[in-house]
Amino acid sequence: MSTIKALETTKIKALGLDNGGGETPYLTIQILHYPKNFNDYIQVEISTNYNPKSSETIRVVIFEAKSNQKNIVNDKVIIDRYYEIKASNFIINIPFNQLAQNKVAKNQDIESALCYLGASGPKRGAKYSNVFEVNISDNPQIENQSLISTVRKPFTYLSDEQKAIFMSAVLVETSNGRKALWDIAYIYLNLVQNNKNFEVIMNRSSAYSGRSTNYMYKCHYYHLTKGKSINKYGDEVGSFPNRWNSNLKVRDYVDNGEYLSKYNDKQNGSDLNGCIEFMMTKIFTAKPVSRYNNWHGQGNTMDMNINEGKYSRPWYTARQYYWLQKTKKVDKIYVKRLFDFEHTSYIYDTDRIEKYFSLNPNKLPTPHEIIPIPHYLPDGTPCHKVELPDPNNPGKKKIHTYEVELNEYGGIKKVFPTEI
Repeated sequence: MSTIKALETTKIKALGLDNGGGETPYLTIQILHYPKNFNDYIQVEISTNYNPKSSETIRVVIFEAKSNQKNIVNDKVIIDRYYEIKASNFIINIPFNQLAQNKVAKNQDIESALCYLGASGPKRGAKYSNVFEVNISDNPQIENQSLISTVRKPFTYLSDEQKAIFMSAVLVETSNGRKALWDIAYIYLNLVQNNKNFEVIMNRSSAYSGRSTNYMYKCHYYHLTKGKSINKYGDEVGSFPNRWNSNLKVRDYVDNGEYLSKYNDKQNGSDLNGCIEFMMTKIFTAKPVSRYNNWHGQGNTMDMNINEGKYSRPWYTARQYYWLQKTKKVDKIYVKRLFDFEHTSYIYDTDRIEKYFSLNPNKLPTPHEIIPIPHYLPDGTPCHKVELPDPNNPGKKKIHTYEVELNEYGGIKKVFPTEI
């Protein structure tokens, strides 16, 4: 067992643990959200690069201790829970009134109580502080009801074909297994777990709903089901000339080695097989745990900049909330950017964003007034992409890229040419 202790935001080495090769892992504890009243919560993120053994759990202990004490064993324990290690970081929402049980804290205003508890606040010189202690151990006492994230019903009930559909769609949504985008799988976990109709939910993915013409979806499905009775798409070719293979059969592209060599290039951020392994070990388990409880929204940068159409509202409201986060005009995090240059994508909590704007309608401009989010080229250059009619293909659209000038927050201030 190794014990790691931290006060407030800190990054420390997890002594006594080993990732292999003599590397000492680290653990970071950071407070993400501070309570505004006694009925609010403190949100803490615990992250680590420790690679756990299958039998290990993470134990989170929060207790009140005098800040000048070295021996804290006898101090009052407020929270002591065990969790299965499911991901490299955990988000814990701790009810503030659970921490502020002490009469002294309850009798103070919120800022003084925060200071007293060592969480934050403008006042300094706190006599007491909450200590976050984390143990990595083989203790089997795992809490089923987790403050970190909800342990959902078993995700092993899907058929082999449904698993292949799920993974093929997620692989396309993650730009064919880009490691920075793997968390998109949690969004589809949430969607499928919250709805009994698998087909309806998966059709929310353009990769799946457009599978008849999506060459890469077919490649992933063929690769995942090789040797199984459900295998298909091998004899089909691409439908998008100059974008995907228009003449090469799926089986030839996948089986000749080009497919895996291109999308397993870890040095360039691609790890297709790693993404598959991630889903098999983190999603298709008896007790899958989502890092983003009840988040249902996802879109790439072009999606986020859509202002019109039947399904545009979740994207432009998430875009507006993203800018409110960026400018620190809201304190709760409901949008996360998965940055990977031209592959960058966004995941978000659709329901809570919608609720926020229903309570604060004045914070939501018309879609065209919301600042666009820039794209990034492979060299890091910010740009703006739009789909315009293609004069050479009537009825079709073509993506055009324009240089942009960014504002102080990173949004697009000016587009060249200016008529776009």
